[in-house]
Amino acid sequence: LADLGWHVQVYVPLDVIAACEDVVRNLPVPLVLDHVGLWPDATCEAPECRSVLALLESGRLYMKLSASYRVPLPAPQLASVAARVLALRPDRLLWASDWPHTNRAPGVSALEESPYRDIRADALVRVLYPADSSPAGQELRQAEQP
Repeated sequence: LADLGWHVQVYVPLDVIAACEDVVRNLPVPLVLDHVGLWPDATCEAPECRSVLALLESGRLYMKLSASYRVPLPAPQLASVAARVLALRPDRLLWASDWPHTNRAPGVSALEESPYRDIRADALVRVLYPADSSPAGQELRQAEQP
């Protein structure tokens, strides 16, 4: 993969990345953590949060700011986490909408169709970058205007 200039993307919780920290530091390709790693702690003080922040700061990890509805934090706390990682390594953050917002509805089996979830990308941006947030957030909001 390294010879092709590719990366590896994973959709796992932070504790999995933290448990693999030494492996991630030695990967020959960048690692992209999907959906904010399902960030569990608004204070960013949990051991797995500190581990992922260290990987992000080292440049070994990219974090995708996407699918805020998958993260188990309320919007204001998630915005605080987004501001923290944005201040740490803005060059290692990726924005994605997670369209078409696939997710199995509660009680629906893997072989049944779940209803479409109508989630607007501009609403996702506002969760991660509230109006009083960083210049990067304001730039994203301006980009969504027609």
